[in-house]
Amino acid sequence: MALRNVGQLAPGIESLERALRLDPGFADAHYNLALTYVRAREFDKAEQRWRALIARNPADTEAYKGLFDLKWLLGDYETALEALRAGIEANPATGDLRFSLADALLALGRFEEGWFRYLWRINRHE
Repeated sequence: MALRNVGQLAPGIESLERALRLDPGFADAHYNLALTYVRAREFDKAEQRWRALIARNPADTEAYKGLFDLKWLLGDYETALEALRAGIEANPATGDLRFSLADALLALGRFEEGWFRYLWRINRHE
């Protein structure tokens, strides 16, 4: 949404919330609202939005990734890893979440676990 991109966050949030009142199933509005909440530093609302998306559709890998990104940003690394693991459990064939988990583990210095997951992703060629 253009409002989010130019830094006019309050009007953007209001527009997205209004769109969701009119059409609660409007997936793009859910994603954009969660991202806009992060930019507005309304982290609790962003987390609620990501978790609501996951509850609505446990196969939504982007919602798990959004929750991971938020928790990582906040320095809550273990909860961030839990989000990825939950996404992988709900979507065992997802390579993207596995790759993100491998990267995160490597970044945290958990090399053996991270490398194992990285190799799994490479060998699957997804």
